[in-house]
Parts: sequence; C-alpha cells; structure tokens
Amino acid sequence: MKGCGCYLDKDGSRISFPAFPVQQMEGAEGKWEVRGCCFKHTAHNEQHMCDVIASVLEKEGMVVGNRSLCLWRYSIPGEPVDVVPKYCGVFETLGERRLSSDLLPGLSSLLPHLLPSLSLSSILALFPPDRVSHTANGQPSILPTWSACCTGGQHKKKEPVNLCHTPLQETPPTFTPEGLSTGLLGEWCRTVYGMKDLLPLSQELLCTHGSVLAALYWRLGWEVGVVSSTLATNGINWGYFFDHNPFEPHCNQHPNNFVILPPGHENLLAPVDFDLAFTADRFVSPYTGTNDQSLFQSWLDSGLTEMERALGGEAVNTGVLTSAKVKRVVYGGSFLTLSLQCTFLAVLRFSNTQTEIAAICKSCEG
Repeated sequence: MKGCGCYLDKDGSRISFPAFPVQQMEGAEGKWEVRGCCFKHTAHNEQHMCDVIASVLEKEGMVVGNRSLCLWRYSIPGEPVDVVPKYCGVFETLGERRLSSDLLPGLSSLLPHLLPSLSLSSILALFPPDRVSHTANGQPSILPTWSACCTGGQHKKKEPVNLCHTPLQETPPTFTPEGLSTGLLGEWCRTVYGMKDLLPLSQELLCTHGSVLAALYWRLGWEVGVVSSTLATNGINWGYFFDHNPFEPHCNQHPNNFVILPPGHENLLAPVDFDLAFTADRFVSPYTGTNDQSLFQSWLDSGLTEMERALGGEAVNTGVLTSAKVKRVVYGGSFLTLSLQCTFLAVLRFSNTQTEIAAICKSCEG
C-alpha cells in the first residue's frame, strides 16, 4: 500500500493514527502540505502509469515492481470530506529491498571480505593517471566517477573504468557477522558455503577470468540502463520537474526507486514510484501552459543525468536519507566501490540503444 500513513516525524517521534501530519513545505515559505497519503490526481496517475510503463518494459523483458490493483479513499471521522481528499494506492509488490539503501551498501560492506588480498596500490592502478591525485599529506585521492564522467561538456567527460575483464579473484568471506538472528545466520552460512563452489566456476565462465563482482555491477547497470532508456525512448518522464521550489527540481529518477526482485525472475531489478511520471503527449509547461516539447526533452535528459550521477557516487539524488546512509568501509574499500561504480556507470551510459547493449554483451563474451 502506498499512502497508508506517516507514523514517524523528522526527529523520529511517533505520530498517532491516522498519521497524516500537516507540515511546512521546504523551499516554499508560507505553504503547507499533507504527508502520509496519496492525492486524487497522484493516486490515479500512478495506477495508470504503472500499467503504461509495464507495457513498454515488457517488450524489453523487464517488469515494474508494483502492479496496480485498486485505490482506497479515506473517510476520517470529524474531518470534512472535501478539505483534502486522501487516498491510498494498493499494489501487488514484487520486492521490498531497494538498490541504494540495501543492495549497494551491502556489497560495499562485503568488498574487503570478498577481496582480502587486494592492495590499495592495485586498486589505484585500475584508474588512469588523470583520475588519481594526492592530498597535501600524501594520501591518494581519486576523482569521483560522477564528477569525472557526468560533469561538463561531452568533450570534458572521461570514460568510465570497466572492470569486467579484470581478474580480481574474489574469495568467500571467512567471518560470521555478529548479531544475526538464527534464520539469517543459517542463510549466511549456506550462502558462504555455496560460494566456495560457485565463485571459481563463475570466474572461469567469465571472459578472461574476470571479476564476479564487476559482472554483478555490470548487470545492475545494464538493467538500470535498459529501464531508463526505454522510458526515454517512449517519451516517458519518470518524475523530473520543477514545482514549488524554483531552485530545486523534484526527481523520482534515482537508484532507490529500483526494488530487488526475488528468485524466480529473469532480472535483478524492477522500477517503482510512478505517481509523478508523465508522458510527452500529456505534458503541459508550468511556465507557458503549452505542450512545450523542448522543455519536456530538457527535463527528460536531466532525469537521465541525475541517475548517472547518483550511480557514479554523488549523494544528492540517491533516494536515501542522509541519516540512513551506510558509511564506506576502511581498507580502501571506497576506492574499489568507486571503480565498480565506474563499471556500473559505463553500462548505464552505453545502454541507450539495443545495438549498444548487444555490443557490450559481445565484448564481454570475448
């Protein structure tokens, strides 16, 4: 269900039922908003756009993470019905865990344990010289992927690093995390035990004995790229636009709007959150009141760029609250995460057409 209440405020205090607090809008002085529910136009729009997007992604072998079922309109005792009609969207949900807040931080935390023998110098060697510098105290510093590959004009952008052909030679973790429940502990042990057989086999199957981790990031990036490019090709804006705050756009096109699919699906990811998505033919410029296709294309391109920058390591549009972000592990794990993000970004950028996707697949086959 989407719009079933907002039971915690910004400082973590509990909000009583029905949990639809009214709070001041950020960036809009003197204006207030209702939180915790959907509204008539957004609720209906999400039900519709889920079906529209599902139909175009189906042609590419992809699925959406939420399948539309119905809407519920609240009737709250003591509240006039027509003040602000409140809705809840009901969906069949295929996944709950998210890409930015769950999968990527988990992989980042595991990197030092999967690659215990990888030295900092070998990590730095993965990058071209113009990406590596040193601080005043001699510590190595790598130009972030989002800054190097997603900023400036096309002639200034650097090519992302792709580790698909780099034999990192991962090994199963040799430790057991503290504080795991009995069920999770059993799952951890089964997974580590299975990795002892699967990792060598996977490394052998990968071209030139490449990295299993890089192949995983490659696949994640490929799926993000397919979804993003398919929406753009079909004239669908995921939800990038300027609203009440003229200095800060609203952007639903971020990595945490991908859920992790459970076993049994052909893919790993599925997109969600389409309440503010819109199509080129229905677009009306808030500035001119016309179907301004130039502005639509500009916002569409900006949404794609925001996704690239987020996958390249920029923290502004990940879809994860700052307080919930997982800190990078020491040991140079952040450098490796950065290089894997390069692989991630490389696939996203090259996944603009099916021909380019096929070309990448062919290059990885040898």
